[in-house]
Amino acid sequence: TFLNTIADEIEARAEAIPEIGTQETGLPAARLQGERGRTTGQLRLFASHILAGDYLDRRHDVALPERAPLPRPERPCRSVLTRAAPMPRRPGRA
Repeated sequence: TFLNTIADEIEARAEAIPEIGTQETGLPAARLQGERGRTTGQLRLFASHILAGDYLDRRHDVALPERAPLPRPERPCRSVLTRAAPMPRRPGRA
């Protein structure tokens, strides 16, 4: 894939990148080598995630032709925010 090709190219230039990076940023070569490993690892991980199609969250629900529709149970409608946020206290109440 495109992302794996980028990772391969970064690794092919393993010696040149820290030299250039040290001159441009002043960071030590060891730090830039570590960043190279982290970057190529993330590129490859993301490429495998894309190829697997996990990001699509595909689901297949099998049809149940014998199932009759059931009414929705009565539930109070509340906002998630009001349930997650603490209720303000009214003056005079403990």
